[in-house]
Amino acid sequence: MVTFMPDLAKFKMTHLEDDDVVLMLKRVYDIAGILGVTVQVVFNGSQLHMQKGFPQYVYNYIKHPPSKTYEDLPWIYEKVNDQWEVGMSLSGGQFRQVSFVNKFATTAGGTHVDYVSEMIVSYVLSLMKKKYKNYEIGEQEVKDQLWVFVSAQIGNPTFDSPNKTTLTTVQEEFGSECVLSDQFFKYVHSSCIMAMVMKQKKACGRTSAGMY
Repeated sequence: MVTFMPDLAKFKMTHLEDDDVVLMLKRVYDIAGILGVTVQVVFNGSQLHMQKGFPQYVYNYIKHPPSKTYEDLPWIYEKVNDQWEVGMSLSGGQFRQVSFVNKFATTAGGTHVDYVSEMIVSYVLSLMKKKYKNYEIGEQEVKDQLWVFVSAQIGNPTFDSPNKTTLTTVQEEFGSECVLSDQFFKYVHSSCIMAMVMKQKKACGRTSAGMY
């Protein structure tokens, strides 16, 4: 059993700031989501129920959105193999990611997130170029609508700093491949991402036209 209790007196504190508590709770949820049934995680006496592991972690993120902007989001998840688990939803207009490498939270993403995102963006872009032939649609316009979740096991990973916030290992050295299934892409196709890209594109067009 591993237990953490802050020694407030040692640091001449009477209580923890709300931001510190929120950060600790985030880390506890990370542990529960990544380790799943292998551990029991308790926060302030309450057990966090994450028996299904990473897919439940992704689900909880999407079904408890930070604002009404993110309500009723699609939820796509796939365990590709023992090294890769991938989730996807819609971001609301700005690319978002939640990712882990060897159970470390890579809060700034990295090459593993780029690897997965590029596959999804490439697929969506190929569909949109056929469907919206009169529009020029860029990769970034598609990526901006993505909310990607990645849990990867990488052999001998390298990071940009000791904090391990960004994976820098090149794809060729991952030690495994993440090949998303046809079923995953079928769900992507039906996720309304294309409609969201076009909605944003047309809105930006109207804004540009109104500038002088």
